[in-house]
Amino acid sequence: MAAIVAVATLSSCGGDSNGSSGMADMALPQTPPVTAPVVAPDPAAPVSRTISVTVAGLLGTGLVLQNNGADNLTFDADGQAAFARPVAQGGAYAVTVVTQPTLPAQICTVGAGAGTAGSATIAVTVTCAARTRLAIVTSLFSSAILAGDPSTGAFTSTGYSVPVGGILPATLSRTGDFLYLTDISANAVRGYSLDPVSGAPTPLPASPFSTGGIAPQASAMSPNGKFLYVANRDSNTLAIFAVNESTGDLMSAGQVPTGGNPISVAVTPNGKTLYVCNYTANTISVYNIDANNGMLAAGIAIPTPSPRYTAIDPAGKFLYVTRGNDNVVYGFTIDAATGALTPMSSPFPAGNGTTNLVVEPAGKYLYVSNETDGTASSFTIDATSGALSEVLPRAPTGGLPEGIAVSPTGQYLYVASQTARAVQQFAIDATNGSLSQRSGTSMSAPPIAIVIR
Repeated sequence: MAAIVAVATLSSCGGDSNGSSGMADMALPQTPPVTAPVVAPDPAAPVSRTISVTVAGLLGTGLVLQNNGADNLTFDADGQAAFARPVAQGGAYAVTVVTQPTLPAQICTVGAGAGTAGSATIAVTVTCAARTRLAIVTSLFSSAILAGDPSTGAFTSTGYSVPVGGILPATLSRTGDFLYLTDISANAVRGYSLDPVSGAPTPLPASPFSTGGIAPQASAMSPNGKFLYVANRDSNTLAIFAVNESTGDLMSAGQVPTGGNPISVAVTPNGKTLYVCNYTANTISVYNIDANNGMLAAGIAIPTPSPRYTAIDPAGKFLYVTRGNDNVVYGFTIDAATGALTPMSSPFPAGNGTTNLVVEPAGKYLYVSNETDGTASSFTIDATSGALSEVLPRAPTGGLPEGIAVSPTGQYLYVASQTARAVQQFAIDATNGSLSQRSGTSMSAPPIAIVIR
């Protein structure tokens, strides 16, 4: 009977056949959820706004923007990015260009770049375009600055000039921001900054820069823009300058001896070798360039009667030279590793009084000014041997042509004619290199040399 009572008691307590206790069905006390307290926004706390920048038309590299004089943002291609530091709503912002892009050099302008931050993200636009094409035309006592029309290639006067001249072209910095002219009477190099839009020249505060020699005449910039080399014609030395690409300033880095009367200087496109034409020594000096400090290792001298001016093809495979009182062009192949020169089989006939020469950017054609003839010769370049084949007829340029230059696009050739007092423009036929005369730019003084930015 006791067993029956026990079973009944268990049943009444909610037991089941599995032996589970009824405790599972009992209501257990619940812990209330933890809720973060609601904090009202602090009306005094600033609200930050991002400054988003969109860049269009950028071809070069190294564009640096700055906000409020402190926060920098760099672009190397078109795109969109934001400054690292936001601006408080109600705060001022001012986006400016602190470094323009290079290679190719461009001018970038900021749109909607300044104001007061509102309730939305700040959208700033930057548009980049080509710099003004400039030609620096040198006469005996001054150098004029011309501006180019990008659609026609024609040049017109800007009204700007500098009171330094000569018989050889000026030298530009790698970026085209700075202009260097040798001053033969002051035994120095004079430097100028060039306004990227107008071309207006401003003398560098530290200019002139002494060359430490006598009668500096020819100069050449290293391809990396770090070193300038200047030939002191009457002291038979080559001055070496380190270039500050930000300020344009030159700092003397030493000198090396050359042969007698060094009158032209050229550097290979890879920046490894420098050549100097020593007119009265009848040699071409070959120097190897130290890439770190620009110093020159003494090289060999290649016998060459009365070498005057040189041109190197863009690939750095061939060197061409004109000689005094000669009517031909001489060619050399360049050893890519050492810079050593090997003469080509024979000189190439040109017009009478060959003077300056230039290779166009594609490396297919070479052009020579013939001072006595008053013409320009055109040659095709054999891509393997470097041999020249003249394209006839020669183009009439006006009397006493010397300076010669090709546009960076390779579309046009320009020749400085002293008798005509003009810079003559020619269109280059891309299929055979022949020349067709276009317009001319009149000059106030007989033009002798020309360089194009």
